[in-house]
Amino acid sequence: MNEDGLALGMSLLDLSSGPAPADDPRLLGDAASLSAISRFYGNVRWAWPQWVPVGHVTLLVGPQVVGKSYLAANLAACFAGRVKTWPDGCTVDGWQPGPVVLADTEEMRGATVERLLAMGVRDGDVFFPAPGGDLTYVPRLPDDVGLLAHLAEEHDCQGIIVDSLSGGHTLDENSAAMREVLQSLVALAGRLQIPVIAVHHARKRSTFEPVRLTLDRVRGSSTITQFCRSVIGVYRLVDDPMAPSRVESLKSSFGKPPEPFGFTITDDGMVFGDAPEEEKPMTMTDRAVDSLEAQLRRQPQRYTELLPKAEAEGISKNTLYRARERLRVFTLDGIWGLPTSSTHGKWER
Repeated sequence: MNEDGLALGMSLLDLSSGPAPADDPRLLGDAASLSAISRFYGNVRWAWPQWVPVGHVTLLVGPQVVGKSYLAANLAACFAGRVKTWPDGCTVDGWQPGPVVLADTEEMRGATVERLLAMGVRDGDVFFPAPGGDLTYVPRLPDDVGLLAHLAEEHDCQGIIVDSLSGGHTLDENSAAMREVLQSLVALAGRLQIPVIAVHHARKRSTFEPVRLTLDRVRGSSTITQFCRSVIGVYRLVDDPMAPSRVESLKSSFGKPPEPFGFTITDDGMVFGDAPEEEKPMTMTDRAVDSLEAQLRRQPQRYTELLPKAEAEGISKNTLYRARERLRVFTLDGIWGLPTSSTHGKWER
């Protein structure tokens, strides 16, 4: 990167590039008033409503091979206006489409472009940093933040995507030095007033940790999530590459977290749908319900016949009664039956 680009990048970390003029309405001496801050930042605006705020950093985090980069490419297509709905199904009608800077730090440009083209993205929609025409250039943070800013301003871009955060630096992710990297991205998003999305990895789950992804599983120092106003988790509930991925908000600084959703990657691209849910372990009452329903589905039976069968399966009398309540079983003279249309009028509960 050239010296001008580096200087521009480092200037983004400063609150101002020098002393403000005396008549600058943003400042009162060396302080900024409430109205000055309000005029500068305005109300919270959203690119992807409730998920990706404008002027801030969003972290897209998850384990390997769950579709993070695929989802990031889809967001680039949404920013450019080539996909008409956000991943959760919300329309992009309120969004002013425009180009995107995509800083690929893992040398996946070929595959990424293939995905983008399949989503309808065209030349002029996405720009990759390539100083001096170097198509293999790998951006480095925070040094290349100036280059990203230059490209975004030159092409009037509506967003910046860094894929991935860890591929863009050589620092120890558990060190305080990560603060400078995150601050540079925060300053970039704030100065340009566009969303910045950084793709990041989750650390491997230990045996005793829950399947659900949490902020504690984000790899590296807590500094990484500290500076991100939105953190989006992508993960699978089962260890199966064909299983759908779950997308949910792990951190939402500007309001109630949005509802999770899911997606599956097929030969034809991404298919979005409901969020997969974790299977809950079957309780004894669940077992009793299944057993009782199976027996009464054939025909009504006497309680004196049902109880020995239940006890033979390890189901207690009290659990059997809980199953009866859940199934809304009707009884008459010690005979139990399911509340089907054929039994209504014949049985009294």
